[in-house]
Formats: sequence, structure tokens, C-alpha cells
Amino acid sequence: MPEWIVFALGGDPVREPSLASRTGLIDQGTGEVWPDALAAAGLAADILPPNAPPVRAPATWTVTAWSRAPRAPS
Repeated sequence: MPEWIVFALGGDPVREPSLASRTGLIDQGTGEVWPDALAAAGLAADILPPNAPPVRAPATWTVTAWSRAPRAPS
């Protein structure tokens, strides 16, 4: 879910390894998508976006982007 929020706010559609591991679809030994888990869930291999190393920021906020971000009602 966090990756979808970043994507919706203009970030790249990527899979962050520590968050993706919670899905059970990632082989913890290799960090790659686990084909057996996909098959058991009936999911296609392209269900998850490409992996991004945790040191790579999926989005960078600018002052302009921040000023246009949705706000909770006050």
C-alpha cells in the first residue's frame, strides 16, 4: 500500500524490498518474486512492480508539489 500512495503522488511505480516482503510473494533468500507463491495465489508474475533498492527515493517532493498535495479537512 505505501508504494501505491507514493505512485499516486507522482513517484515511480517500484517495489520497496522491506515492504514487499510482507506480501509473502517474495523469496526471502533471493529477494526475487517467488513463483510458487504467485501460483498458489493465482497471480500473474507482473502483479508486482520492479524492485527498487531501499537507498533509492521513489519520489522527491518539491515546494510546488507539496503546496498542491491534498490536505485533510481542518
